[in-house]
Amino acid sequence: MRLEAIWAVATDDIWVAGWERVDGPGVTMVLHWDGASWSRAATPRPTRTSAWLFGISASGPNNAWAVGGIYHRRTHLADPLALHWDGVSWKATPTPAGLPQDPNQSYMDVAAVGANHAWAVGYLNNSERLLLAHWGGAEWKRIRWPDYTGPEDLSGIVAVSGHRMIAVGQNGRHPLILRRTSGTWSEEASPWNRGRFTAIRYREGVGAFAIGSHDTEVILENCGV
Repeated sequence: MRLEAIWAVATDDIWVAGWERVDGPGVTMVLHWDGASWSRAATPRPTRTSAWLFGISASGPNNAWAVGGIYHRRTHLADPLALHWDGVSWKATPTPAGLPQDPNQSYMDVAAVGANHAWAVGYLNNSERLLLAHWGGAEWKRIRWPDYTGPEDLSGIVAVSGHRMIAVGQNGRHPLILRRTSGTWSEEASPWNRGRFTAIRYREGVGAFAIGSHDTEVILENCGV
């Protein structure tokens, strides 16, 4: 069993996402705290697959997202996985299938903004390229981003407001920060010239902070708002 992410809506409404192995294949796992006890929520479990969850986010009691990857044992291909909580049950949502030249993809984190508005980040495994996708209410669509010269990925994302986002990861051997303002994504300079960011969190009135590592050092950056 591995618990990968946690999100608190309220003191009596907390979600945890992860995965475990059951007779070999990986199985998604979502736990919920109701203020008195933990319980396991039912999640979709397609046959002949292995699935993992790495990120979770909620904008309220009736809107939460959990993301990761799903591996199809018959085709040996992996697609992004995005599960949505509507206040009643967790359901799988349509995600872009793996491309012939890059068949293995995974979402690593998600930012829930509203029922028809969410962002997910991750990576394309074969080409070592970052993955950025948006949920507009019907399906997830990949946002194209110029390729860098080295391995890259996005591992964390937060919503600062309805349309302002910050995503973090790595570009080659350098920490990577992407910021969305006024409907446009752009890269933001980081004072760190080595390492990678692995997570970011935001708190209103305090700001957004990214954390990561370089060799044995921990790197921390105030990304502001």
